[in-house]
Amino acid sequence: MRTHTVALATFSPRAPNICEDIPTVDLLPPALRPVSRWNITSLVPGAGSKQLARTIKELAIDVVFCHYATTAVHFRKVWDEVPVPLLIHCHGYDVTWTKGRLLGLINSRGPRYQGWLRRLANRALYVANSNFPKSRMTAVGIAERRIEVKYLGVPVQQFSQTIRKSGSSVEILYLGRFIDCKGPDLTIQAFELACQMGLNGRLRMAGGGPMLDHCKTLCERSPFRDRIELLGAVDSATGEALRRTSDIFTVHNRIGPTSGQEEAYGVSVVEAMADGLPVVGTRSGGVIETVVDQVTGFLVTPSSVSEHARALLTLSRSSQLRFNMGKAGHQRAKELFSEVKEKSRIEELLERAIAER
Repeated sequence: MRTHTVALATFSPRAPNICEDIPTVDLLPPALRPVSRWNITSLVPGAGSKQLARTIKELAIDVVFCHYATTAVHFRKVWDEVPVPLLIHCHGYDVTWTKGRLLGLINSRGPRYQGWLRRLANRALYVANSNFPKSRMTAVGIAERRIEVKYLGVPVQQFSQTIRKSGSSVEILYLGRFIDCKGPDLTIQAFELACQMGLNGRLRMAGGGPMLDHCKTLCERSPFRDRIELLGAVDSATGEALRRTSDIFTVHNRIGPTSGQEEAYGVSVVEAMADGLPVVGTRSGGVIETVVDQVTGFLVTPSSVSEHARALLTLSRSSQLRFNMGKAGHQRAKELFSEVKEKSRIEELLERAIAER
């Protein structure tokens, strides 16, 4: 993707540090920078539109790759002014529909917002990160032919897991945001139940988010609190190290009871598979596209703590099963979810967008 990028337009002041070799266009006016931590596309309608349109014209951009449908809607007048080929990458929350215009913000994703997305489909090509968000989009009238699926690619190294001695203590890893649709609280409950059933192991949980304090309270009250470690938010290098020293990856995806959100893809799940870890997850959202039940891990019923516990217990008692599922997951990640596969897919989509000009 970087080889095709002429400029990066962003509201984030951190972007120049991330992409030092790519010119960055700051779309956030100086007067608004103190509130940049908020979703500026909702707070200030049209912010950055003139700067973006001017940049597209001055640099003679061939195609725009826009992340998040909410951002595409925010800049809808730009696309009318500058008819450049447009790819809109949908990530999940941006196609999670709500009933109305919460506080009048466009990204409440209600009927009016959905109407704008349908109109954009007349000139833009949507990119969904799995078939799950694609199905949500077609459900509100966006033509299926205007939606392509592109999985997010992850690094896939050589398979290096070994068969550990049966009966040894296992390391179970939860790595991700502490938000309701990922079920960190249910993961703790499932681990507790598995321990009551005889599991010999520890649970390490890494990530930050609004449910972190609640999970800390659950751990403090747990009879197995000495086996649960909350690490807080970690960087990518630490996440990689945690996967390398773990035996099982687990998460309890579900429809968030508060947010209404559901996992659209689950990059942490795919990263675990790429590192050869068997996964215990749920039959929810895009996870059913990444994990193959009984092959690369176990998928249980969302909100069923008992099923989750039994799956953890089963894997904890068989190092051979963990090895076999981890190896199958690694092979699946290599075939479908690698960075090489994603790069090739992006190039295909760029070519299609330009050809339709």
